[in-house]
Amino acid sequence: MIPIASIYTLYFLRSAIIRLAVITVMSFIFSFVVTVIVHGRRVDIFAATTLQLGLEVSNFRASLESYRRNDETQSNQYQLEARL
Repeated sequence: MIPIASIYTLYFLRSAIIRLAVITVMSFIFSFVVTVIVHGRRVDIFAATTLQLGLEVSNFRASLESYRRNDETQSNQYQLEARL
């Protein structure tokens, strides 16, 4: 549930710094929950947290590229409208 909540939260944030802060906080929360509730071994906790962090970072990178493409498209449309 925590990885889904973090991805859902990151979807609505545009600032890269705030998104990185949310990723960090959610990773700590996920690691804490796995440690306290599951009582996993240290290796298992590290592996699960690394996997969750990798998913969030890949989502972060994909969304940044999407924002850049959208910004370029919008600037191209503004330039085209300015010429008309």
